[in-house]
Amino acid sequence: MAERGERGRPWRSVRLRAAGAAVAVLAVVLVIGASLALRYAREAFPVTDVTAAAQSQANFLAERLASGQEAGELVEEFADSDDLIQILSPTGLVIAASDDLEGADPIVSDAWPLQLVLREDSDDDEDSDSDRDEALFTMVNQVIPADAQNNAGVTVLVGRSTEDPELSVRVVLVMFVVAIPTILVVVGLLTWWLTGRAMRPVELMRREVEEISSSSLDRRVAHPGGRDEIASLATTMNSMLARLDSAQAAQRQFISDASHELRSPLAAIRQNAEVAATYPGALGDDELARLTLAETLRMQRLVESLLILTRSDERRLHIPPTPVDLDDLVLAEAHRLRSSGTVTVETADVSAAQVRGSEGLLGQVLRNLVDNAARHARSTVTLSLTEDASGVTLTVDDDGAGIPEADRERVCDRFVRLDEARARDDGGSGLGLAIVRDIVAAHGGKVVIGAAPSGGARVRVFLPARL
Repeated sequence: MAERGERGRPWRSVRLRAAGAAVAVLAVVLVIGASLALRYAREAFPVTDVTAAAQSQANFLAERLASGQEAGELVEEFADSDDLIQILSPTGLVIAASDDLEGADPIVSDAWPLQLVLREDSDDDEDSDSDRDEALFTMVNQVIPADAQNNAGVTVLVGRSTEDPELSVRVVLVMFVVAIPTILVVVGLLTWWLTGRAMRPVELMRREVEEISSSSLDRRVAHPGGRDEIASLATTMNSMLARLDSAQAAQRQFISDASHELRSPLAAIRQNAEVAATYPGALGDDELARLTLAETLRMQRLVESLLILTRSDERRLHIPPTPVDLDDLVLAEAHRLRSSGTVTVETADVSAAQVRGSEGLLGQVLRNLVDNAARHARSTVTLSLTEDASGVTLTVDDDGAGIPEADRERVCDRFVRLDEARARDDGGSGLGLAIVRDIVAAHGGKVVIGAAPSGGARVRVFLPARL
């Protein structure tokens, strides 16, 4: 259980990062939105508008007093108003005041408008400061001009509550203070849950792949269905498992075939040695040495071929970008084959051609192709070499039985023989064309097998002029 918990931590980490990223991004967006909303709320309900309305009311009351109306009657007339009203004499004494300012000292300030905090008892039986409510008012003044016919020099003070605009801003602020954390928590939990739900098929695939070993590469992960990224991951993973299964099967077949090929020369050497030991004089020293040397050379060629193929599989074939005169290699192989006297070699169509690559490996390609053609030819092997803007084309034809069209692709596979008996008698291991294909591919070229005009096999090698 502890091991499973450790293995599950990466998914929890992914879920945590996803939830954290979602919350962080949303928090930035919400904070910016809340700031803009608060700014809009303050602009929509500005305190300056309240001050202007209070000033307008003060001007109106001053005009009424200047027209001769008494202060007490005027204040009584506006008794139902929520405004604070205080009327001061020219000497600064309170002449009349609204109920909320009754008995209060004259309100005096050097700067108007004035922010006034009015404290009211919320409980008649309690007189502690903790049981008092505070209300914020903006106070303005208006002095009746000295040349007025009535109440000259009298000052009218009007206070209007700023509770409505401030309340709107406070409501918006409280809403954001409560709503933003709530939204972030909900989004975080939802993202955590959704991420876990999305990762569930991946976790199931991980567990299935974890149970697949080298002995069970034929197993496949369950496809979740659909065409999303998870389904693509399952398809890709199954394709990878199929390739691994195929590669392992090919490797096992390769080892089996290699072991079988090595067994033949070893068995021949052992047989000759046993005959020489059991029946002294049955095989002369020269004959025993000749037979042993032939089988040893056969085994050496096989080991060298296996080494080349192994390096090719590991992509360790060293291809230096050095110029190689391919026509010289072709003519050298033609001379070697003519010296054997087994077949006629035609080289009339060999022209100058140069590529970049490994001279040794390209020589191996020519040696394998020429030997293969000589083994299957009745009388003639034809070599041709041409060069154009796209690269170099090497063609090796023989006048033998040819290769059936159905076998032209697989003949380049390893240990494939179309004529088992003749291939073994002639020392062939079924690796020659496989080596040719791998070396040519390492040089950026390709091998195409077809039919020669004489009815035999035609092997064409295409190599780029530059690597």
